[in-house]
This record gives sequence, structure tokens and C-alpha cells, in this order.
Amino acid sequence: MTKIILATTDEIILDCFPVMSQLRPHLSKDKFHTQVKLQMQSGF
Repeated sequence: MTKIILATTDEIILDCFPVMSQLRPHLSKDKFHTQVKLQMQSGF
């Protein structure tokens, strides 16, 4: 069974990048990481 967890650490966030880059090809790994951290701080 697949276990879904929140990506809360830098390592896990960056592990999500390959999938997100398929959905958002304009994002670099650095921009993706920055955007996720900003959204987390904003409550998303």
C-alpha cells in the first residue's frame, strides 16, 4: 500500500521535483524549492 506523507524537509521537497517538473517545466529545482518553502510559510 502506498503511504502519502507531507513533504516538510528540504530533502523530501526536492525528491518531489522530478514529478513537479513534468507538470511545471518552467520551474528550476531552486525556484521550485523556494516556492514550496514560501507557500509553507503562508499556510499552504
